Amino acid sequence: MKINGTLSIKQPITLAEKIDVINTMVSYVIDREKNGSLRYTPYCRYCGLVTGIARFCLEGVLWEEGDDLYSLSQQEPRLRSLIQEFMENRQEEMEFIQTNASAVIEYRKQELLYRNPLLDRKLGEILEKEAELHQALIRAARQQEELLSQQSRQNAYNEEVMKLMTPQEMAEANKKLLSADITPDQLASQMAQQYLDKLMARG
Repeated sequence: MKINGTLSIKQPITLAEKIDVINTMVSYVIDREKNGSLRYTPYCRYCGLVTGIARFCLEGVLWEEGDDLYSLSQQEPRLRSLIQEFMENRQEEMEFIQTNASAVIEYRKQELLYRNPLLDRKLGEILEKEAELHQALIRAARQQEELLSQQSRQNAYNEEVMKLMTPQEMAEANKKLLSADITPDQLASQMAQQYLDKLMARG
């Protein structure tokens, strides 16, 4: 901080400077963390107001990068006196700043409650997992449907085979199966071949 000449309150305070003070106040009350979430600190509102007035509403002071404007303005008697004078005597500007700062802060509070980026990201992850689960269930249902369809076709095929077999052939098949001279797969293959032979003979 450097004092250049006579310290004084700017005359007049422009709309842009009032908005700069408002934005400074808002940034002290609601700030964004490194992870993108918003932080609400209403107890810092006065610090934001003092800092905004010190930076944008006073002449004769040069602020340098890294300066703690609130602390320095409170330590320097002339700065502290001018800031207090601005708050007490510039009622029109103060009302404009305080009213609009409250409106912006309230809006940002609603954003904090309902549009927190961290919460949005977590909800997005949950919805993505639900979508993946939904797709997995669809795939499982389709596989189950295909298995049932295959089983239905197999059952229909078996019924047709049984219709073409005479009681004597059925008895012979059971006899072979019980004798352990043939495996179930071999027996099924033989029965299928007999079925095909009979179908061809019908043709």
